[in-house]
Amino acid sequence: MKLGNRTLESFSLVALASLVLLATSCSKDEETATPVTPTSTGNTNSTANTTPVLTGADGALWAVSTATNYTFPFLGTIQIDVNTGVAVFWDDAGAAIQAGTVKCNDSTLTFTNNAYAFQPTGGNVNGIEFSGGVNWNVTGGNGIPTFTRNTNAISFPIVDTVSSAGTIDRAVDYTLTVASVYGADSVYFAIGGILKRQGANDNTCTFTAAELGTLNAGTSVAQVVAFNYYPENIGGKDIYFGRERVVTKLVTLQ
Repeated sequence: MKLGNRTLESFSLVALASLVLLATSCSKDEETATPVTPTSTGNTNSTANTTPVLTGADGALWAVSTATNYTFPFLGTIQIDVNTGVAVFWDDAGAAIQAGTVKCNDSTLTFTNNAYAFQPTGGNVNGIEFSGGVNWNVTGGNGIPTFTRNTNAISFPIVDTVSSAGTIDRAVDYTLTVASVYGADSVYFAIGGILKRQGANDNTCTFTAAELGTLNAGTSVAQVVAFNYYPENIGGKDIYFGRERVVTKLVTLQ
């Protein structure tokens, strides 16, 4: 068994063209990576970490598609999609390492805070184009081999828009709901920094008054996050590829 720690903590898109990426590590307990629910922050003003933690990986590459509904006067509700990519690699001691240049489709990811990430800019607010599929290109380094992979063997899960109320009374239980989820290995539900994991294709999750009471009143974000992933051994390294669909809704906590 290899020694060391390897995990991918998370990143989430808080609003249009805003990316928050965290990368941490925890003990590697087994040879096959398994998803672990990231720790909830319990904070209204920061969104939960919704990309799965994977224990037991030498690398993890995620394509993330996020849809946020905004309501504008006279225009009604408009859905805005933002696509991005993130990649993290670890050495045998569990330290995050660089693996040369990393591209998701034609977009080069930037290495910062121990991880690679693509940040949408003012000239490209929708991010990476995923309509033609998801392709990764890694030039390699620090023990990570050079590789290119097409990940069209898996699809982005399908998640409907959030249909539950946008105003949440923290004194009573609240059920976060979408009409349906399809094609997911697992689903996360989050309000503010409170994160819960549900089974494949679950479309509802109840947050208790006790949980909601830990949050502050004000504007926050509700998220439903569905993901798929699969492993591949590349040059002796256990590399994981995943696709994640995130649906968000701005909510008011009272």
